[in-house]
Amino acid sequence: MQLQEMKIIVTGAASGMGAHFATRLAQAGAQVAAGDVNAEGLQAVVEATAGAPGTVHVRQLDVSDEGSISSFVGWAFEKMGGL
Repeated sequence: MQLQEMKIIVTGAASGMGAHFATRLAQAGAQVAAGDVNAEGLQAVVEATAGAPGTVHVRQLDVSDEGSISSFVGWAFEKMGGL
């Protein structure tokens, strides 16, 4: 399977390794649903991937809240046309 065919969820995507993976995956052509509580950090990931062959979809996510996780996964599924 090629990365261009992948639809990937990345949590903790606003900084550190999460931001790195979200950015690199989009640059390799994947669709990425990136979540974090830090909205400014998520926006920086969007800016870093502008013009990339893949797409980064961002939304705030609190992984300590089960409702937030469930809502995020449903949103990601709709946004990317599946997971």
